[in-house]
Amino acid sequence: IENITKRKVVLTTSQPDPGLLSWGGVLTVDGVETSVGLDQFLYRSSVLRNTDSIWGIVAFAGVDTKMFRNLQSKPPKSSNLDVKLNYLIAAVLIVQQILLIIMASLAVAFTSTNLPDMWYIEAVESDSGFVLWIYRYLSYFILMSYLIPISLFVTIELCKVSQARLMAWDVGMHEFMHGKWHGCIPNTSNLNEELSRVKFIFSDKTGTLTENIMRYKQGDILGLPVYADDMEISLKYIASPSSAEEKAKALLYFQALALCHTIQPFPDPENPNELKYDGSSPDEVALVATAKNHGVSLIERSTKSMTLNVLGEIVKFEILATLEF
Repeated sequence: IENITKRKVVLTTSQPDPGLLSWGGVLTVDGVETSVGLDQFLYRSSVLRNTDSIWGIVAFAGVDTKMFRNLQSKPPKSSNLDVKLNYLIAAVLIVQQILLIIMASLAVAFTSTNLPDMWYIEAVESDSGFVLWIYRYLSYFILMSYLIPISLFVTIELCKVSQARLMAWDVGMHEFMHGKWHGCIPNTSNLNEELSRVKFIFSDKTGTLTENIMRYKQGDILGLPVYADDMEISLKYIASPSSAEEKAKALLYFQALALCHTIQPFPDPENPNELKYDGSSPDEVALVATAKNHGVSLIERSTKSMTLNVLGEIVKFEILATLEF
């Protein structure tokens, strides 16, 4: 630490921008310049793994970080029912204003014409002209305020909240995962009625509409089938093969699954004797787990090599190139 604090370090980089796939700069240590890029850049909220500590320089902080500059405000969501109600309320309000103007004008005209003959209210009706028109407008506005159905909005919101609770309580949408039951979690009740209009759902595997659980289902080893639901068939290719060629094919296949990825192995906190695989792609995690179930497991990975346990034998492979996910 003392050796590092004595050095003069200067980082020259570009202005903050929201681009996640571009960054570059020059790191100057005691006058020696070294170019740096995305391989040396850590984004905000990055998780440090497979190493105890690192030394770094804060390039961007606060609102200047790339993650923060990529944040976008979510547009308000409203259903077709809400849009139609807003148009109807606007139309009713316009009609109400037209009626109020006509009624207030007629009231002023009637009062100015007949007030001399109405001696019984002449003493209390002292206003005239525009002042009287304002009073009549306000009076009729209060009398005709029921034209705006305020209770309708309250009733609709109560119905939507009740529907959201019924969705959360629906037993048909409950699933037992990871040792406990999970049900529907309605985050908003604004779009309940839109669910009845859904006919098709188009979704990829990114987890936007799904939980993004990837499992190995089926494979083929040069004519030898591999089924996740019936793994005893593929285990025989290794444990009791019909020929040495069959075993060699199977081992080569599962070695490929255990090597071609960017997964990192970590000790399982719940079971220290087991390894836990983690990476940016759940597809790769599923493939590596399948290879492990067949006796070919990834036990260590560094920047230059990968170590496999192949049927109890430790085999080390050199990393020649990496195609990032």
